[in-house]
Amino acid sequence: MKINTDGSFSEWGAAWVGGGFRDSSSKCLLFFHALTEAHDALEAELIAVYWALTFALKSAWYKLWIEVDSIQLIIFLNTEQLSSWHHIHWKQKIGNLNKLFKVNMSFIYREGNQPANWLARHDLYTNSISVATRPPTPLALLHHDDKLETSHLRIKANQLKDL
Repeated sequence: MKINTDGSFSEWGAAWVGGGFRDSSSKCLLFFHALTEAHDALEAELIAVYWALTFALKSAWYKLWIEVDSIQLIIFLNTEQLSSWHHIHWKQKIGNLNKLFKVNMSFIYREGNQPANWLARHDLYTNSISVATRPPTPLALLHHDDKLETSHLRIKANQLKDL
């Protein structure tokens, strides 16, 4: 089971967190996104991982591969280092849950984490919370992109005329 998580942070303390569970064929099994409070981007990422583990526990999925686009998060969760109280608080909560799972955590470049980034930014201007198993069309298309045998390409509109 792969989980992509993202915590997107804004200047005023509101953070949009989101994540998605996929099977080995990139089929979306479950996704979530919500507005929360965070002091900084690292705390938003920690909150996203915490909720991903919580949903995995409720779904009885115990073998997880968590992909995040924050190397800082991976280092923080896997080493002993001093940090602020709000980071330590979430690290302890994640650590308590983590004991129940077989977890691999890896870094994925932001381009490969598009489903989680889309979830964290979906409905930015509302206070909506979503937990569902049937992804909306934009999210389903992003999951479909993961199945393609090509790498991620970005083409600007003015480059299309040259093709």
